[in-house]
Amino acid sequence: MHYGAAKTAKQLFADRVTVVLDENAQWILYYGPAATNWDPAGHPKAVLEDIKAIKGL
Repeated sequence: MHYGAAKTAKQLFADRVTVVLDENAQWILYYGPAATNWDPAGHPKAVLEDIKAIKGL
């Protein structure tokens, strides 16, 4: 529930979310249930590209 994957403890299934934290455990990226890139093959690549953009790589 902490990352927004479930609204209540009684929810039968959690939603899919991705949270990327920095070295200080601060959120730097969040992809919630409404994210448009949940393609199993494409999502990790999209997240990596976003991290590279943030870090200037």
